[in-house]
Order: sequence, then structure tokens, then C-alpha cells
Amino acid sequence: MTTGYALLDTRNPNAARFGGYWGYPTMSEKPRVICVHTTESLADVDGPDSGAENVAGWFTRNNVVASYHTVVDSDSTVRCLPAGLDGTVPHTAFHAAGCNSFALGLSIAVQAHTWQTLPGPWVAAVLQRAAAEAALWSARWGIPPVLLTREQAANRWSGFIGHGMWDPGSRSDPGAGFDWTGFLNRVHNPQRVTTIEGDDDMLTLVESDNGTIWVVGGGTKRPLVSAATWSDTEWAIGQLIAGGLARWSTPRKQTQGALNLIPTGA
Repeated sequence: MTTGYALLDTRNPNAARFGGYWGYPTMSEKPRVICVHTTESLADVDGPDSGAENVAGWFTRNNVVASYHTVVDSDSTVRCLPAGLDGTVPHTAFHAAGCNSFALGLSIAVQAHTWQTLPGPWVAAVLQRAAAEAALWSARWGIPPVLLTREQAANRWSGFIGHGMWDPGSRSDPGAGFDWTGFLNRVHNPQRVTTIEGDDDMLTLVESDNGTIWVVGGGTKRPLVSAATWSDTEWAIGQLIAGGLARWSTPRKQTQGALNLIPTGA
């Protein structure tokens, strides 16, 4: 049966001990981070772009213990392993040591050091295609489009991080030239984001451009109260508690330092 996921449809004989692909059929935690990579293969800027297809094909025969959930190029999105869309169970991909249990891996078929040398239309196309996939994951798992530090990601914050930011000792992708602002604005453009950490989980308050404050967490995204004012965060928490989430009555952490992280209109 064809699944639509490259590494499940064409099994890698070198990964037989893992079931034919480098990964696991489940994740030990709910996805809360999206880790962005580059494949370090040459960008295919002439004619039809086969970069993502070539990388996915390599994963079906490589003997390197590595995989992504999705690889994109300027005209293709190749899903390698399920990330929880369309009723699938998110698989563990081996893409970033130390965070594979909670992070989805999204990679762009390009070398990290070449962003500034590539044609503008090609770069815009890959950013749009990568953001479109990330937006689906963001909506499915309640992952806000904010850029995290390694410390934040390790401390159960939810958001986006680069591979090199997670593992600065040995990785640099997606590279210093990667347009994080343009990419995250394509995913979504919240005005402000606050994270509240409770006893056993984490929720995020996101204010949309129409003023609605959304509660993102637990795989859901729902409006808190459309009339809520951002400045009255304590009131918003009170409404959250009144809504039946009693465990948030004594939040351990409340962070409001990431306001306007992504400029509007960029």
C-alpha cells in the first residue's frame, strides 16, 4: 500500500533493524518544536528543481542514521515520514540529536552558506514552500511561529529553532543567511505571544491581527476571549482557569519578553 511518505514507501535495506527507515513509528512526546535544516546538497536552480526528490531518494539507500519529516525545494514538497497530518501518527525522524523526541524536522535542499548567492525568486519559492508545510504542522500541534533559543527549546518552550542553534558545536544550518523573519512571517504573523508553563504541560497565548487571543496547547487552538486586552494578562489567565483548566491556577512561569518578535508587514 502506498502511503505518500517516501521513506515508508521505499524501504532502506541498510535500516532493516529499524524497520526499513532511519526513525521510529511513534514519538515519545507531542511535537512542540519545528527544527529547520538545510540538506547541504547543491541547490538545483536550472529548470525543474529535483533537489528534494534527490535527497529523499538518498534516504532510501543511505547508511547514515539520519532522516527528516519533510524536504522541500523550490517546486516540490517531499514528505519522508509522517508528522501527524491527516490522521497519521507522528514518527520520530533522526534529524537533530537530543530533540528528536519532541521536534519535527523540516529541511530545504540547499547548502547553508549559499543563501546570499542564489537567485531571489528561487529563495522566495523555497521559503514559501517550507513555510506552507510548517504552517500545517503549526496548526496541527499548536506550535507558534516564534524563534527559540536552545535554552528555551530545552525547557519545554514551543516554537521554531535552527539545527545550528540547537547544536552549535557541530552544525550551522540553516545558515547565517537564512531569512528567519521572512520565513516565520510566511508561516503566520502573530502580533504578540506569551507562554505560560504549568505543572505538567505548557500553553501559549497568541494574539492574532484581529485582536483575538488564542490558547494554543494540547494539540488544539481555540479562542480565549475575543475582547481580552493583551496588557491584562492576569485577567486572561483567570479566564483560562475559569474555562476549566484548574491546573493553571498556580503557573510556574509567565513570559512576555517575546512581544513583536516577528515584525508585521515584512
